[in-house]
Amino acid sequence: MNKQTYILMIFEGAKTEPNILENIKKYFLNEKKEVVVKAIFGTTIYSLYQKFINFDDFDDDLDTFTLAQTMNSELEHISKDQIAEIYMFFDYDKQASNSSDEKLLKMLEIFNNETEKGKLYISYPMVEAIKHLKKETSFKDIVAKCEKAYKSEVAFSCDEEFKNFNNYTKKIWEYVVNQHSKKANYVVNDNFIFLTSLISQNEIFEKQKEKYINISENVAVLGSFPIFLLDYYGIDKFKI
Repeated sequence: MNKQTYILMIFEGAKTEPNILENIKKYFLNEKKEVVVKAIFGTTIYSLYQKFINFDDFDDDLDTFTLAQTMNSELEHISKDQIAEIYMFFDYDKQASNSSDEKLLKMLEIFNNETEKGKLYISYPMVEAIKHLKKETSFKDIVAKCEKAYKSEVAFSCDEEFKNFNNYTKKIWEYVVNQHSKKANYVVNDNFIFLTSLISQNEIFEKQKEKYINISENVAVLGSFPIFLLDYYGIDKFKI
């Protein structure tokens, strides 16, 4: 009898990201035999860097699943060989005291494959970027500072239909993915149209630095979950 296999989703936060995942699972991630499970790291990407990197070298004795398992008791019944894919979702968190663009770039270089160490997705500036949509304003032009006040700012400024992740429908997700895809294309290629090919997280980060962070300390608002869905299913699924 074959063992059950799993897709592991690792989150920075214990509340918002799991809520988003539960809503996504109503419409997506249910076509394969793998069961989706989650783990909470409860720390910034820069603190996670300290766990994996010793003197600028990756600690080969530490693997992503084992670390997640030590921090999440609900994974105790799962073994490493049952994990088919690992996805990691973290905020840019420039305001964090230990933030470092060099550290983030290294993490993106290491965690770039879901079937190996895991694939890392970054939200700019935070996971709430998903809902920073106002139909009377082009998403192309929406930027934000990396500060805690962003959460309340986006809740105040976004359209009502995007405020509560629990209420998202499949139609809303398709719109959200489409908009964030266009924004990723604009950040990387200066063209606010739906992507014709996928863009890597490294490319997005490099262009965020070049065009926004190094100039004004703003970021182009861009969510991690919409880009993940685009990568997972491919461009044709979301093209309108």
